[in-house]
Amino acid sequence: MTETRCRDDKELLALREYFRAVGHDFNNVHGSILGYADLLKEQIAHLNGEKELLSKYIDMIIKATEQAMELNNKVSKFAHTGKFDKDA
Repeated sequence: MTETRCRDDKELLALREYFRAVGHDFNNVHGSILGYADLLKEQIAHLNGEKELLSKYIDMIIKATEQAMELNNKVSKFAHTGKFDKDA
């Protein structure tokens, strides 16, 4: 194995380890966001007036968080396999 190839392999391994750690942290954040969004939905159930608008905003938060989770899953898959599937 050439010196360049060895260095490239080490850099890729370091990058995969970094993505694995960051992915874990993002999963924690996503879980918190979704949990608080659910709590908000429960709380606004008792409101009158702007309940529908607030519920719509909360649904948008949930959707955006779910999209971020999907992206994080792709990064996590790369971190574990070393292969990135942009369509997955």
